[in-house]
Amino acid sequence: MEMTVAYPFNETGNLDLHDTYRKAQKAEGMLRVRLPHGEPAWLATRYADARLVLGDQRFSRAEAAAHDEPRMREGRATGGILSMDPPEHTRLRTLVAKAFTVRRVEELRPSARAIATSLVEDMKAAGPPRTWSTGSRCRYRWR
Repeated sequence: MEMTVAYPFNETGNLDLHDTYRKAQKAEGMLRVRLPHGEPAWLATRYADARLVLGDQRFSRAEAAAHDEPRMREGRATGGILSMDPPEHTRLRTLVAKAFTVRRVEELRPSARAIATSLVEDMKAAGPPRTWSTGSRCRYRWR
């Protein structure tokens, strides 16, 4: 019988890989995990496994809507490009990709850097404890 492991592994505030994750990367196959909400899931930690999941139609994103999909939060997210399968996902991804050409991303770089710098400075000024998730909502517009 397959053992199910609680996920995520890392403790808050620690950026090092947890031993359980490191072991999963070295082991063959995927690791069965349970997130705080929803059904158990398979965790793909190696490139070959991720390619399998992303390229195999048996791993349908749209089909997940028919189940209590694994998730971190109690509420369920519905709709959006991440819940679509090809060909709808491919069509929308192609449209979005046109907005993120190398040229366009380079044009956005100075603005993104200024926003990131400002957010970090705001967090430093607020003092500890402060995290990205508890920080104020982004109040910047992309130019």
